[in-house]
Amino acid sequence: MSDSDWKAKYFTSIRAIEEDERRARDLEDVLRRVVARLCVVARGQDTQLDSHLTNLAEANRKNAGAEDLTKLVSHLRDSVAVVDHKTALVKALVERTGNLPILNPDTVNLGAAQRWTASCDAVALVLKQLAREDTARDLADTLTAELRTAETDQALADILTKIANSLQRRADDLASERQQAKSLLTEMTARLDEVTDFLSYQSDERQTALGDADNLNSDVLHQVDSITEAVRTTNDLMQIKSVIGDRLAIIATKAREYRAREERRFLEQSAVAQKMASRVAELERQTSELHRSLHKEQKRSRLDPLTGIPNRSTFDERLADEINRFKRFRDPVAVLIWDLDHFKTINDTYGHRAGDKVLQQVAKTFGSRLRATDVLARFGGEEFVMLLVGTDADIARVVAEKLRKSVEEQRFHFHDKPVVVTASCGITQLREADTAEAVFDRADAALYRAKKGGRNLCIAA
Repeated sequence: MSDSDWKAKYFTSIRAIEEDERRARDLEDVLRRVVARLCVVARGQDTQLDSHLTNLAEANRKNAGAEDLTKLVSHLRDSVAVVDHKTALVKALVERTGNLPILNPDTVNLGAAQRWTASCDAVALVLKQLAREDTARDLADTLTAELRTAETDQALADILTKIANSLQRRADDLASERQQAKSLLTEMTARLDEVTDFLSYQSDERQTALGDADNLNSDVLHQVDSITEAVRTTNDLMQIKSVIGDRLAIIATKAREYRAREERRFLEQSAVAQKMASRVAELERQTSELHRSLHKEQKRSRLDPLTGIPNRSTFDERLADEINRFKRFRDPVAVLIWDLDHFKTINDTYGHRAGDKVLQQVAKTFGSRLRATDVLARFGGEEFVMLLVGTDADIARVVAEKLRKSVEEQRFHFHDKPVVVTASCGITQLREADTAEAVFDRADAALYRAKKGGRNLCIAA
């Protein structure tokens, strides 16, 4: 591969990292706007709380780092706890006496409700942005579930802290990846420069060797001309013999000097060539490692880290391909959306590790019963999606029923208690003029009917 190919490849890697950084910055911008909005809507409840909100808004406006913001959020959390305590006391007083000193209870409750709704909507917007990143989708799903059940400012602050910590980790990872890519590119460029210098050195040495050969040739021809001239101008045999001897001695000296230079040049070139061979071998080793690393990273970026099956972006690409293929050949393709029933109950009752185990086992169960030509992916949270290539909706429903029963027959035990896991499925197949959104919405609507119909059902649309 040429120098330009290598450099282009690594510059492409750097541009990809820079694009990740741009998306992270965009998400950070959204989060900062949300923080600013929350600081505005939360004002007016308590003087001390307003002071902390002002400090947080000012630090956010100056683009303070995660560490400073975390400290300010900690102070804010303490103030929120105080306000919650005051509110609880006021509420208890109202319930006991039927009167609220100074303020009207209806007005207070209405303002708090509006502020709470605005705060939750803003956090939901941030989580929606966060879910666009494959690596953060699981966290976004988890925090979205927490947001649905959040009832206090403390719970909301905890969610925002987790988002901020996630963004900071992602920013640190991107900075590290960028630095590693730059270091690697710098090292590769230096190695390639060494190759260039070696080739230039070889060219110079070749030119020098050609010059020495020309000089030797000229010297030999000059001495031969001298011998010829001596033979032509004198008849004295002894003089001719003397001239010939002198000239041959000069030629022999020149030849020895030339040979010595060539031997010295050969040894020097051999040493340089051996050193360069070692450099090239090391470069090839690093290149092989980089190829493996890039291939592994590319493969990892297309897989769901928990279950090991393709992720949402991989499914979206394959669905687009199958839609284009369907438009050309009209071979049927079924689309299935699965959702584990009452999955939140498993997480809440037995913990997220138990939920992770269920997701892994269900993915394994699905994957072991599909064909190599089919596609299975985790769409997010407890949802899975499938593409059954060459299969219409009627046959897909038969397949789905077998898969549903396989999930139901799985035996899970948590805290020494047997737990039955079931799944619901929505089924459709590609139709004329379908888009990815249209076919997915149709399958999602069928899944909704299965959920409303009692769950543990497969319904086609």
